[in-house]
Amino acid sequence: CCYVRVWGMGGVGKTLLLQTLYGRPEVQGHFQGAEFIWLTVGQTPDIMALYRTLSKKLHLNPELYANPQDYKCYLHTQFIQKGVFLVLDDVWKEKGFDSLDLAKGDGSVTLLTTRNLSLLEGASPHRSQEHMTPLSKEDSWSLFCVHAFRPPCNVPCELEALAKCMAEECQGLPLALKVIGRAMFGKTSPEEWKLLLKRLKESGMQGRAVEELYERLKLGYDLLSEDDGRLKDCFLYFVAFPEDDEFYFRDILWHLIGEGLVPGNGGDDSRADAFSLLKK
Repeated sequence: CCYVRVWGMGGVGKTLLLQTLYGRPEVQGHFQGAEFIWLTVGQTPDIMALYRTLSKKLHLNPELYANPQDYKCYLHTQFIQKGVFLVLDDVWKEKGFDSLDLAKGDGSVTLLTTRNLSLLEGASPHRSQEHMTPLSKEDSWSLFCVHAFRPPCNVPCELEALAKCMAEECQGLPLALKVIGRAMFGKTSPEEWKLLLKRLKESGMQGRAVEELYERLKLGYDLLSEDDGRLKDCFLYFVAFPEDDEFYFRDILWHLIGEGLVPGNGGDDSRADAFSLLKK
C-alpha cells in the first residue's frame, strides 16, 4: 500500500484536485477492480459514522459493532483482502487519520488532503506528497475575472484597478477568488466597489490561515441580503446537515417551507419561492 498527501492552506484547491483525479477514466482503469471510497473526515470526525459508511461501501452490515476499536479491527480484516483506492478528505488530526488508515491490501492507495504538514510523517516509507500553493498574481486575476465579469471578461476601465486590488486581497486562494468574484458580478458602480474593497481589506489576516479564508468569504455571505433578506437564513440552514452530506434538492424546498423561512401554504407558490431562493 502507499500514501499520497496533498497539503496546503484552506481554500487552495486540495479537494478539487482529488475530485478531478477520483473520476478520471485513466485512474479508474489503473486501479481496475479496486474499491473506490471517498470519506470527508473534517475537524471533529464522527468515527463510528465513518465506519458505518465504509461498511455500506463494502456491502457489509453497518451495525455490527458498538465499540470503535472492535469495528476498526473488523474493517481491517475486510480491507486487507482487497485493493482499495481510499480518499480521506480534510484530515485535521493524527487520531482521525490513524482511525481510518485501513487500506492495507495489495494494490491499495490512500490519498488525503490536510492542512497539517506533520500528518503521514511516520505512516510508511511508500509515501509521496503534493504541496499546493496559492495561485500566482496573473492566474488569480484571470480566475477572478471569470467569475466577476464572466467570459469574455471585458473589464470596464473604471473598475479595472479596483478589481485587481480585490483579486489581490483574495491572497491567491481559488475558493475566495470564486466566491468574492461571484459576489461582485453585476456591480457596476466604482463607489460600490471601493466600499466593498475597503470591507474586504478590513477583514484582515491576523496571521491565522483558517480565519484568512473565512473572513474573506464572509463578504460574499454579507452580500446575500442585497438580493433578499431571507437568503442568509436559507444559507445558514445547511449547518443542520452533516458535512458533505448528500440530500435531494426537492427535500430542501420542503425544509425551507416547513421551518417558516419561506412563508405560504406549502403549495405551488411556496415551492416556487423556495426554489428561487435556493437557486440564488
